[in-house]
Amino acid sequence: MTVRNFTIRAARYAVYILGSGSRHNVIEGNVMPSGQKRVYLRDGAALNEVRGNEMFMDGLGEFKPGGWNGARNLPDPAEQYAHGVKEHIYWVYKHEVGNGSTYSLDDDSGVGLWYAGGGNAVHHNHIHDTLGAVDLIADDTRSLEGARIYANELHGTSSVGIGLGRYQVDVEVFENLVYDANACFRVQDMDDGNRRIYVYRNRFYNPHRESDNNYYHWEPGTIPDSPAELWVYQNTFVGALWGMEFAYPEDDGLMASTWFVNNVYSTSPTSTLIANPPGTLGAFDYNWAGGVYPDPLPSWFGAHNVGGPGLELWADETIPDFVLPPGSDAQDHGLDLSAPFELGGLSHPALPGLEGYYCDAAPDIGAVQDCP
Repeated sequence: MTVRNFTIRAARYAVYILGSGSRHNVIEGNVMPSGQKRVYLRDGAALNEVRGNEMFMDGLGEFKPGGWNGARNLPDPAEQYAHGVKEHIYWVYKHEVGNGSTYSLDDDSGVGLWYAGGGNAVHHNHIHDTLGAVDLIADDTRSLEGARIYANELHGTSSVGIGLGRYQVDVEVFENLVYDANACFRVQDMDDGNRRIYVYRNRFYNPHRESDNNYYHWEPGTIPDSPAELWVYQNTFVGALWGMEFAYPEDDGLMASTWFVNNVYSTSPTSTLIANPPGTLGAFDYNWAGGVYPDPLPSWFGAHNVGGPGLELWADETIPDFVLPPGSDAQDHGLDLSAPFELGGLSHPALPGLEGYYCDAAPDIGAVQDCP
């Protein structure tokens, strides 16, 4: 079935795709204002495609959702108030509409993949002014294997731009533009090893000293037999109060298979590069890293990182074009990930999404290559 070119307004679920028999449906070219979940895939729905839609929350007048954490840094009381409304939207959904957890069945979102099947694709959508833009939740009986979230423009979210949870195998998140989000993307529950996620070639931005660009959250106290595998590579992160933030940073091996490589972190010279650094990490290396460094540096902070404390590639008061400035030391300083490589003392196969991406002998760091 194809659902195309409708305006679907104020439905609790604008398009609801339910059950393992719901396959090969296409949702495209629709406008979906208000409601609760604009496109909702549940309980085994597989191989569906959500593309080219616009989705947003309407009805708040001049006050819209969006990133709010860090509003104390704003000198203008009117801006502080507007951010307070954004924060209020988050807490209402978390504790009054929802059940107190960050991810609730009653949360507002653009696209929700909740216990869906494999092979779903969400791409080329414009999702804005929501609590969350794209949420992926699974369990041990319904894995979101092979889901692809790509080429979307996501902004104005009081919670998460892209939210990733447990039991997600070979999930790829790539080429998205995400900005003005309380967390541009969030990874939840790092205590499950049945997971492999690739996040690459995305552009993330938050305004000067506001909110998180990426946030990693898991419950403490569980030492997994096989930690989840997470690759974050060839992305560009600009602005925010925290370039990247970790919750519960106990040294219990939860992030031993998490790898950050070839990313640009251009935060304000007074913003934190890494908040609450975890004790273990696969590697953080070959990145351009500015902002305020942790002291002391974690052992996993690699020797091939460039940039440095107090530096930034772009002024973060406005969203940049993400093209590396001429002569930047992020040019030609990356690790070639398009062929088998070594990182953190281990050998790794080529990573997805990089075939034909590099044009020089050594890749540039970040989401945009300096190709003629």
